[in-house]
Amino acid sequence: MGTVLVPPAVDGPSWTVADLTGVTFMDSSGVNMLIAACKAATVTDGWVRVAGAQAPVRRVM
Repeated sequence: MGTVLVPPAVDGPSWTVADLTGVTFMDSSGVNMLIAACKAATVTDGWVRVAGAQAPVRRVM
């Protein structure tokens, strides 16, 4: 699994917006990546938001 969405170790909350505008396909690997990012962000009271998800991606999520 990649580490692109996992926030760096910093003091304080980590806020991330995942822009999925260009994503036309997502499977369980993508969902798992978003879940890992959410879990990592909540450790520091941060959050992850998804923006621009197209209909096929929204159905999977």
